[in-house]
Amino acid sequence: MNLLNLLAGIIDVLAGVSLIALSLPLLRDKAQSNSFYGFRFGRAFTSAEHWRQINRYGARWTILWSSLLVLIGIVAFFIPFGDNTTLAFLWIVIPVLLLSTIPIIQTASYAKHIAG
Repeated sequence: MNLLNLLAGIIDVLAGVSLIALSLPLLRDKAQSNSFYGFRFGRAFTSAEHWRQINRYGARWTILWSSLLVLIGIVAFFIPFGDNTTLAFLWIVIPVLLLSTIPIIQTASYAKHIAG
């Protein structure tokens, strides 16, 4: 394992674990409607129940996709990057961007469905 493997693995794992940690209060209904934290779609603010439903839904999907990001980070420790910094960079950036965006899109769609 070289430095690129270590870097890619640590970044992906930390990103995934961070997203999971940020999602747990939303999943457990520990975060009330606020101006800073949670899935902040307009429809989430129409009622306390919508806030709870939308944020619990988003948290579940974020945890699922972030778990995959953690797995991708673990795999990064074993990928033969060699000195290919481009491959290592893509291994970091694409999963983080993709797997953090998917639950946002899913939750936005869900928010339109339940509140509309």
